[in-house]
Amino acid sequence: MSSNNPARRLHQLLTKACEIGSSQNNRAVTSSWVWSRTFEFKEDDHVTLNSHAEAFYGLLSQTRKTIKKLPVDDHSPYFQSIDAISATFSKHGFFSAQWGTFQGGATMAMLLMTADAIDRDVDLVGLTQEQLKELIESTKALLDDVVGSELNEDLKSYLVVHLEEILSSIRHYSVSGSEGLRRVINANIGGALLKSIGLGPKEQKRAPWRKFLSLILKFGGLLGLASDADGYLLPKLEDLVKLLPPSPE
Repeated sequence: MSSNNPARRLHQLLTKACEIGSSQNNRAVTSSWVWSRTFEFKEDDHVTLNSHAEAFYGLLSQTRKTIKKLPVDDHSPYFQSIDAISATFSKHGFFSAQWGTFQGGATMAMLLMTADAIDRDVDLVGLTQEQLKELIESTKALLDDVVGSELNEDLKSYLVVHLEEILSSIRHYSVSGSEGLRRVINANIGGALLKSIGLGPKEQKRAPWRKFLSLILKFGGLLGLASDADGYLLPKLEDLVKLLPPSPE
């Protein structure tokens, strides 16, 4: 599931959850069990479950923001489904059994209509499954290189934390989409510029640091990032990479 349309992702997730719950032939199952299979992780992995719950609420917000981009005078019909879904989860919580109340109803039909309207009338930037696979492999490979490197501990810790943050955003792409990944990369671009100021010439030459800068530049390019309202940060990072001396490694 790599749709760049948040309403489409929301519809797909709720549909999958309903289908998984209904397939149990009325056998009592917990909402955590249904969600763990919807998001494809172990039921007892509470950290991942809570992380996906947070991302799900973020998806509701992303859908609302995207609806506002529809070129219509009255957005209220498109808000009906997202309002109903938000109200249900606000009242009963993510871990209740209320996910099944949407199955085959008017709310899901309206959400699907909203997703179709967004596909038709809103320009969305996103990544393909092939791009996601390539990026996660590149990020994992760099993380392994950093962990096994002889970088000073401060720089190594910085890179490990931020590479793991990027990996987490890619894994949440089915919920958060390009919007969530864009926020993380945007923050990393700004953070890398600030970090570079404090690095000595030796650290700036190290291959893992240069690879990290190149990686977030690649993410920024694929996501169409200008990085801020004035389009300043991404070009500034590109200039920084060009000025770095060749790596001795």
